[in-house]
Amino acid sequence: MSLCLINMNPKLLLLRKNIWMVATLCIGVSSFSHAEVYKCENAGKISYQQSPCETKSKSTKMAMGSASPNLWTNLKSGLSVAEVQRMVPQAKNGDYSSLSNGARGLLQVSPVNVAGKKFAANFFFLGDRFHRVNFSGPMNDSNESNLKAFNQIFEGFQSRYGVAANRRVANEYGLSARAEWKLPTGEVWIVVVPITATTSLLNFGYFPNSN
Repeated sequence: MSLCLINMNPKLLLLRKNIWMVATLCIGVSSFSHAEVYKCENAGKISYQQSPCETKSKSTKMAMGSASPNLWTNLKSGLSVAEVQRMVPQAKNGDYSSLSNGARGLLQVSPVNVAGKKFAANFFFLGDRFHRVNFSGPMNDSNESNLKAFNQIFEGFQSRYGVAANRRVANEYGLSARAEWKLPTGEVWIVVVPITATTSLLNFGYFPNSN
């Protein structure tokens, strides 16, 4: 994919030069069977659960479309391509895209529907050993659409993993956002990278701890 940089603000051009490096810093995962998450509000207190809220609570069914946490836990650093394929049987040959550290996308699942968007799940390997998985959304989606999806995914992840280690949303020269969770097995993240002043790229993924 290429980026169109015509008629852009010079400050925004500097951001664009680093977009792929920023995007490849993202680390995280999701599984592929849909799960329901409910946001419950009762007497001003908010909680998250996978069953409907009690009758007296205000209930919001969250449209994450994300997958079971079991898959992220089982995807460990150092797994072979064949081992990942057995765990994720819907994975096909990847597009062989590469990260800055040389890791290559050898497997892919696409599309994966999350928060009303279609993502491509790219499984990256260093050599022939699993390194991490990135879920990449459509390029050049509107900032409004990506911020809405970012918040939906954030709330769903927070219901499962607790309070995020950090969360930042800014709209200075374009929309940028990031949230991370530190897990015993690795790191889960969501990131929005600005493309233009009004469009952006939403990614999330999982980076397992090294063995």
